[in-house]
Amino acid sequence: MEYATLGNTGLMVSKLCFGTMTFGDGRGLFKAISGVGQAEAEELVKTAIDGGINFFDTADNYTEGESEKILGQSLKDLGIARKDVVIATKVYSRVGPGRNDVGASRGHIMDGVEASLRRLQTDHIDLYQIHGNDSVTPLEETIRALDTLVQQGKVSYIGCSNWQAWKIAKARGISEFKDLARFDTLQAYYSIAGRDIEREIVPLLESEKIGLLVWSPLAGGLLSGKFSRTNQMPADSRRAEYDFPIVDKQRTWNILDVVAPIAKAHGCSPARVSLAWLLAKPVVTSVIIGAKRLGQLQDNLAAVELTLAQDELRQLDEVSALPPEYPGWVLPFQGADRLGPRDRYEHLREAIKPHLSLRGEPGLASHRPVLPPSHLRRDSHHGSTQPDMRGVVIVRGMPDQRHGLRRHLDRHGAEAEPERPGEEARKLAMHGRDDWGACHEKRHRHEMRCREHDPAAEPERGERHVHHPLHDAALAREHMRQPQVILERNRRHEADPLGVEHAEKLVGAEQALLVMRPALRQRPEDESQVQTIGVELVEDPVGGGKP
Repeated sequence: MEYATLGNTGLMVSKLCFGTMTFGDGRGLFKAISGVGQAEAEELVKTAIDGGINFFDTADNYTEGESEKILGQSLKDLGIARKDVVIATKVYSRVGPGRNDVGASRGHIMDGVEASLRRLQTDHIDLYQIHGNDSVTPLEETIRALDTLVQQGKVSYIGCSNWQAWKIAKARGISEFKDLARFDTLQAYYSIAGRDIEREIVPLLESEKIGLLVWSPLAGGLLSGKFSRTNQMPADSRRAEYDFPIVDKQRTWNILDVVAPIAKAHGCSPARVSLAWLLAKPVVTSVIIGAKRLGQLQDNLAAVELTLAQDELRQLDEVSALPPEYPGWVLPFQGADRLGPRDRYEHLREAIKPHLSLRGEPGLASHRPVLPPSHLRRDSHHGSTQPDMRGVVIVRGMPDQRHGLRRHLDRHGAEAEPERPGEEARKLAMHGRDDWGACHEKRHRHEMRCREHDPAAEPERGERHVHHPLHDAALAREHMRQPQVILERNRRHEADPLGVEHAEKLVGAEQALLVMRPALRQRPEDESQVQTIGVELVEDPVGGGKP
């Protein structure tokens, strides 16, 4: 077992911390997670200590306080000296029905620490953590309450859990300015399947020398070895009842495809490889592992003995890399030549190389923004999940044309406008236009008048009309009767999908997909004419489930 200092303190803790969320009789919020009784808990605690662990984590709300009770009794029954273990617990979560039985107020913190000390059968807590973000209590009130506990000797060090980077920075500033106890640790979700904290939080922790305690390092069991691309929901898994924490499943299957051969090469489980990847991160102080079974704990303990090769770490880093996000991608670009002349664009291309394909689809550039899964809806007409085409609009045309559409979207909202079914859709087809459709129709008439004088003449730059067949009344009626014509006509007009919203209103979401598909296959000759508002790749039910 290896050890590290707890943040910027002199307290030494094991690189693996034993989490006791599984302790308790399996009730309440933690029904799917807990279920370990006193006798089983003592066996697990002894195994952890024998394996070199001296760090134990719990919370006042785990199985309504039962976790703290069982941990305290286990240490007493095993005869473990108090000085030989580091006990961390947490306060904030609801522990009763009262208005003040939750939060990070001074009153709740003072009540919470006394209750935790009783349950743990100890006179002090080594690390006392605020378990969540309290948006009501002033930050200074929380820090002053924790400082009081440190001054009283009931708490040695303080930390927080599941906080934003800006709030941690603000709390540290208050502590320094007011000469109060400061946060020494952050307990946060981090795994090879969930690297979000690397964007803002990890740089803060490294800068301020704050320790990182990792919870759910196996992504709620997703990286345990039970799950795979072909076995996505084992019946005996915790996630079958408690699908938490949230992860990108498709991305996780890609990661597990890389983890599997590495685990096979080392003759170990995917869980051990996932833990070893975390332990190799310099920012990580300790990884919290939990277990219900002895074999599970022993396998996790063996992760400290696994050293991954640099090439293996590189493979794992690449497959699990976060997609570029501002300002993260622009910082290395702007700073690439700070210490000397350098091709900044070449540096940027190298930085985004792992992200050049979107969801594993070659040839689709990752710079196209991907709309969140909330844009999938349940279509009442078809009874199946369809992509909501409202709000997914690709605009091609000159700047003044895009400006007109933007005014329409700003005024009405790309998603807020209801569909116009039935008779109203037929009226729309008869008129063949709406607010911004009328603008295009006016521009089209102007273009036609110009061509009457000179049929071969092209409109002036800035006056070019991007023809869309849905703005023509006769064609609109034809599309309503035969929606497949939309596909053919759009092919002849450079697959312009400007009227995706119109198509949905006229023929329904399923048939409107026909407008979108050719647009993803073809690209205009002049790239400067293209501006992307948003693109979402979905499984196309019309196209046999292909992206």
